[in-house]
Amino acid sequence: MLPSEIKDFVKNALVDVVEDMATTEETYARYFSKKYIQYVDGKTLDYHKLISHMKAQKSILRSAKITFKHLIAEGNKVSSTHVVDAVKKNGGVIKAQVNALIELKDDKIVLCDELTFLIEGAKEDENIGSCS
Repeated sequence: MLPSEIKDFVKNALVDVVEDMATTEETYARYFSKKYIQYVDGKTLDYHKLISHMKAQKSILRSAKITFKHLIAEGNKVSSTHVVDAVKKNGGVIKAQVNALIELKDDKIVLCDELTFLIEGAKEDENIGSCS
């Protein structure tokens, strides 16, 4: 893939997986390798733990919207700095900045090395990037 295609792929993956509150197994399989590994805030998630994490996240969220600040592609890697604004089912608000290095192989995401910083939200939301 060209750098612009890789950036579009990653952007679409993040939007589809984070913003769609009814993400399906097919959506995860479209974007993520079964060998996927994610390092996030001192934790390690594999493909199945990613899905569990996203389900846990969506169990408390009503909506989420991503705003991309920076998206840079080099080779098979994309660096993304984005902000997620979310509304919890209880009406609470979460705003978090995510800094992630994402690697693709065979047109799937195989690695995400991420730090999530809670800008706004309750103390209990500090683990929003890795809850399960």
